[in-house]
Amino acid sequence: MIRLFKNSNPLSILLLVVIAAIPHLRFVSAENQPTTLVENGLLLHYFLQITEGFFEKATVLNLLASTTLVVIEALFFNKILIDQKIFERPGFLPALSYALMSSLVPHHYQSYMLIINGLLLISIRNILSVYKKNKVNNAIVVANFIIGLITCFSLSYLPLFIWIVISLLIMRPTSLREIMLAITGFFLPYYFLISGLFLTSNLIQTNLMQMPDFSIVVPNLDKLAWLKILFYTILPIMGLLGYNSTVGKMLIQGRKTYIVMLVLFLSTLLINAVSLVNFPFMLYILIVPGAFLITPLFISSKRTILPNILLLLIILLCFLG
Repeated sequence: MIRLFKNSNPLSILLLVVIAAIPHLRFVSAENQPTTLVENGLLLHYFLQITEGFFEKATVLNLLASTTLVVIEALFFNKILIDQKIFERPGFLPALSYALMSSLVPHHYQSYMLIINGLLLISIRNILSVYKKNKVNNAIVVANFIIGLITCFSLSYLPLFIWIVISLLIMRPTSLREIMLAITGFFLPYYFLISGLFLTSNLIQTNLMQMPDFSIVVPNLDKLAWLKILFYTILPIMGLLGYNSTVGKMLIQGRKTYIVMLVLFLSTLLINAVSLVNFPFMLYILIVPGAFLITPLFISSKRTILPNILLLLIILLCFLG
């Protein structure tokens, strides 16, 4: 099966679709309950009103929409890594890793978190592009604007702003003007939201800066869910440790990209640590950096036996729960 993805066989796209649809096709499922974040960010509140909870309903339309989103994002993620030339002839293996991480989240539905991940991928594409560009103003503003937009869903995502600034410093020698552009881009979504609320006379009664609900809690989950969470967090660390020795052999662009994704992984771990009240739902934000780090587990081995065993084990875990 690994060879199909490594050789970019068209059949692998069909398998991607099946893997992306697993959350709707599990063998065993607890009673389905719509899920939203505990803290209602301003943009999240309006998003849920507009969509009427579409992404939280167990319907055929939701299955089609969420599966399509995962596959599109997986292929977009795949193209980003190919363009950065990090892995040698990866085929569709990065896309496979993305779909696996998406389906491994111990949660009943794909949700609006998929849209947040799509926005994150666009931001990553823009911030990585500044390495080769001479005129980077637009890319910097767009990358930071999108991160600002994500934090409008929930202030729990504020560590992403630290990540995007660090990423800018990693990718190029950054001037004070470019840092100011990054800050401006980040606050632009808030400016538009406040302006819209002011013009519609809703600014006074709106809690614009609702802080996240910080609390140290141990989520009440079953053993199977904890097993999936253990795999979900251990696999990226295994990929990191196994591939770390080859980072020094990469081109400069590849090393910079690797460090950017590693910082993103640490940032998303921090987001989960401060959002335990939403655990394991917030694990969705780990999909992008987690998929990047587990890709070497399928690429680095010359033999396909171990990667195939790992793939089948992950797919089995995805189906259970």
